[in-house]
Amino acid sequence: NEHVYDLWLEGFSIAEALGERMSHFPTPPNEEGRERLSSLVKLDTAHQYHVFEMLESALAHPSSFLRFSTLQIRTFERKRILERYYALDSEVLHQLLRRPKPL
Repeated sequence: NEHVYDLWLEGFSIAEALGERMSHFPTPPNEEGRERLSSLVKLDTAHQYHVFEMLESALAHPSSFLRFSTLQIRTFERKRILERYYALDSEVLHQLLRRPKPL
């Protein structure tokens, strides 16, 4: 799930990602339904985070990751995963390019 991958890349904890994901679902009419939905989304989020953590060591070797993956991921999806993993957001770019002020 690309949205969960983005949350993982942004450093959201599972609990934080759960809150973000739950905001996209319609609210079930009763407490039992809310608890069930929350439990399912939490399990799904934790599972996806586990997969992303397994992929992280492979992402350290982009050319190998593109050629071979222990998971069945199509080549174009592998490229997208790599592009997003190595993308520089505006905050990181600012920090990298920031020049110290002269004394």
